[in-house]
Amino acid sequence: MEVHTGHEAVDYIAQDAADGALRADVAGNVSILSFGHTSSDAGDTAAAYEAFGVSGEKLRQKGNAVIAWSNTPTDEQRGTVEGCLGDG
Repeated sequence: MEVHTGHEAVDYIAQDAADGALRADVAGNVSILSFGHTSSDAGDTAAAYEAFGVSGEKLRQKGNAVIAWSNTPTDEQRGTVEGCLGDG
């Protein structure tokens, strides 16, 4: 997994995340992780992604984090990224 940080590394939705965002390149798939102060903030971010057509297996909220994938992730790709978030 390769991780990129900074405003230019993420999409315009993630750029507005309350607690920042990062991009993780995982075995040929890209995930954008956006962080809110609260799970409600993350819900707002997830709703913004849904409004632009990212949904289903390509979008997941876990606590105050939102993961948006460029392609439907494999179980291994999903596990790699979600494992970094812990149980919270």
